[in-house]
Amino acid sequence: MLSSVVLHKVDAEKGEGIELAKSYKIQGYPTFVMANAEVQPIDRWMGYSKPMLQEMLDESLADLSTVSAKRERFSKSPKAADAVKLARYDESMGEYGSAVGFYEKAGELDPEKTYAYEIFDATFSAGRRNAEGFGIDRTKKAADAVLASSTDGMEIIQVGQMMSYAAKQADDNDMAVSYIKTAVERTADSSDESVQKSRTRLLPTYALYVEKNPQKAVDLKKASMPEGWMDDAGQLNSYAWWAFENQVDLENAKVLAEKGVELAPEGKEKAQILDTLAEICNSLANCAEAVELTKLAIAQDPESEFYKKQLARFQELLAAKQ
Repeated sequence: MLSSVVLHKVDAEKGEGIELAKSYKIQGYPTFVMANAEVQPIDRWMGYSKPMLQEMLDESLADLSTVSAKRERFSKSPKAADAVKLARYDESMGEYGSAVGFYEKAGELDPEKTYAYEIFDATFSAGRRNAEGFGIDRTKKAADAVLASSTDGMEIIQVGQMMSYAAKQADDNDMAVSYIKTAVERTADSSDESVQKSRTRLLPTYALYVEKNPQKAVDLKKASMPEGWMDDAGQLNSYAWWAFENQVDLENAKVLAEKGVELAPEGKEKAQILDTLAEICNSLANCAEAVELTKLAIAQDPESEFYKKQLARFQELLAAKQ
């Protein structure tokens, strides 16, 4: 797959990689930037699946013109394919307004496609990062456009998942219920195995917020966990964090998080699980334990500013109770 390119990996969280990531406006990992010998960008995308990498490489290698050349070409002779490439490039740079504009233009140039999901994805990312002009109402409008036009089960499920997150951020439980209900019920008869797998991951949230059945939600969440999850630190942390976020099964989640701390290697991974455990303890009204656990998290990851802020927060909560 990589025979036509030179692959250069950069750890954007260490050494020179930190500044390099800033200079390239990296929004998330992994981000792929294809450039020519003069380091002029040809294409750029985010995503980690092998099929997607193959598709993006094939498409990029078929047109080795630089992004600047593509912009000039588009201004002179607009084509939907160039609009999509420029939208994808700008989105990965955090230029969401420009990205949405190019996707909309692509839809005008190719009426057989709506690009509704691509517009939603860019709008959701913009709202998540508090980009100017991208509030929750705009995100809802983009989500509704997908649901009104798409018959793609995976797109419908992903809208449900992403809008559930957006609803939590907006503290709007009714909005979460609406999108989760739509996603789960509209994909019930899908014969696509990947859609059903994704739907299964959404069922605990459906049980909790639509059916209002916490115990069913807990049972479904545990059933959806991968084989061997009870002996995997990361998976234990995943379940414990889900329980904390949804305020269910907290006593059991505390036990599982404690097991995760024991299994996790020293360093950042152990610190993350200690932070989960601290949040659970705080939810169980044990601020003193939350403080001590956060101190342990800082010891595991002393460079993290987040855990220091967490410590100050838990200390304030503890002081308020005394």
